[in-house]
Amino acid sequence: MSRKGVSAQEKRDRLLNVFHESCEVYQLKELEKIGPTKGISGPAVQETLQTLVDDDFVSVDKIGISKFYWSFPMAAVQKKKNRLEELDLGLKIEADKQVRLRCAIQEESQGQEESDERALLIERLHELQKENVTLEEKLATHSIAAKLAKKVNADKVAKEAANRWADQIWFLRTYCEAELNTSERYFNEAFGIDDDYLDLV
Repeated sequence: MSRKGVSAQEKRDRLLNVFHESCEVYQLKELEKIGPTKGISGPAVQETLQTLVDDDFVSVDKIGISKFYWSFPMAAVQKKKNRLEELDLGLKIEADKQVRLRCAIQEESQGQEESDERALLIERLHELQKENVTLEEKLATHSIAAKLAKKVNADKVAKEAANRWADQIWFLRTYCEAELNTSERYFNEAFGIDDDYLDLV
């Protein structure tokens, strides 16, 4: 089989066999030299080795700046056995959950068997749900209308107040023009009034 055709699992098995056949401790550089002789390209050795370390099939320890890797056959067998036991326990727990779930569903289903009374209750429930939706829509519409009316009323009050102020300013300006001989422009400038203010109100 060509290197390209070697699967990830086959690479793992081959690299693990290197450890088990020799019972030696290796550094990564050594394994990268051995890898191609086993059908594992140099760059793939590090990736495959890391998966074995992650799955606890290969042990690693750092001494100084160097990392050393090893895996002995009996330790690997024990680890596989432990993994199988963990898997078996997990399956038992899952099976127990499934049984409990089925029992709970069956228990909850009791008293919900099809009957004329149950059908009437379900129909009534649907009617009440529709009625609730209609009431919620009416409430929302009423709320919007109330807010709109409140805003219109506030606008009306503000306009009336503005008109009252405009009237008072107009009377005061007329008085000043007649009694104090002031011009309209002078009055507006003195009180900071725009020329168009009274016409806009």
